[in-house]
Amino acid sequence: MPLTPNAIKRLKEIMNFKGVRLSAHIFRHTFAHRMLMNGFDDFILQKMLRHNNIGTTQRYLAM
Repeated sequence: MPLTPNAIKRLKEIMNFKGVRLSAHIFRHTFAHRMLMNGFDDFILQKMLRHNNIGTTQRYLAM
């Protein structure tokens, strides 16, 4: 199932998430943050996320 806005909204309803922000950007951010916290290479993640600047990718570590 594609991760469309409607699919995310439906998932939030099915999972009964209350008071939680849920969006494609949140999934992307969580993925990036966890990869970096587990020692994944910054430059490879930068390419995966298509960030032009490594500083953008490294901001996920500051969270």
